[in-house]
Amino acid sequence: LQFGRAETAGYFCETQSEYAWLFKLLIETAHQSKIIFISRETIAELPPTITREITLDGLTAAAAVELLTSFNLIATIEELTELAQRYQGHPEALQLVASLIRDDSEYQGNVSKFLHDRDWLLTRSIESMLDETIARLSDIERTCLSRISVYQTAEYPLIFAGIAAQMPEVSKYELKENIILALKRRQLLYYDCDHSSYQLHPLVREKGDRLLHQNPENFRTAHRQAYHYFIGIPLKPESEWQDIEDIKPLMRAHYHGCQAGDLDAAATAISGVDEYLRVWNCAELVCANLQLPLLTEVQK
Repeated sequence: LQFGRAETAGYFCETQSEYAWLFKLLIETAHQSKIIFISRETIAELPPTITREITLDGLTAAAAVELLTSFNLIATIEELTELAQRYQGHPEALQLVASLIRDDSEYQGNVSKFLHDRDWLLTRSIESMLDETIARLSDIERTCLSRISVYQTAEYPLIFAGIAAQMPEVSKYELKENIILALKRRQLLYYDCDHSSYQLHPLVREKGDRLLHQNPENFRTAHRQAYHYFIGIPLKPESEWQDIEDIKPLMRAHYHGCQAGDLDAAATAISGVDEYLRVWNCAELVCANLQLPLLTEVQK
């Protein structure tokens, strides 16, 4: 498949035209067969009217634990379940991690030690697997992926406007029809209908974060753009505020302002909600989770 250009994601290279010819032949020739083709990337040249794409999701918790159990690791069911949840049931990642835990003399099969030693997901072998896909991205795809990795979708849903805020240098058409579509075809970004949100797999998000950290200025820029996105989200009327969810955009703006090093902007984001944080007993919780020293005054 082609790489290096967002608009050609999912299309065969000219040097691999025989694959395009094969699929064209299978589509146009009358036959009774059903053909299953497995790929890490969506094949854009297959007409959606006569083909169907089925996304292979991660393993269920039970299936993931069963897979991990086959490696004869030293662990409780709870520890195996936690390991499976960290990697969201990604079968290849789980196999690579289980092999590492089993074979590395530092762990000697002990899952508990592995869980306590690491607050990151990417092992060298998993990162190498991801690098194969990352290497296929165009510069603009890589830029988009790394910038949107600053969003914590568990805290606030990522919609198109949030992605657009990170990519002001391109038109919304270019972003939607080329860049986002390319990332989706490469299985690096997906849309979760249940949560009405774009999502990055935790492994992809961590890789995007590492790419972003390679350039400190790009890191600050991404967080500044996230700050301006969240600070511009309209809130409910103050009379309707019930809990911290009603001011979540301000808390997100505060977080990104701190990450960007813009402490004055971060303080401004929460300057009018101190009393609410006290009433909701949220000041200490937010500080603990985000380590935001600017909330010290709220605690007082």
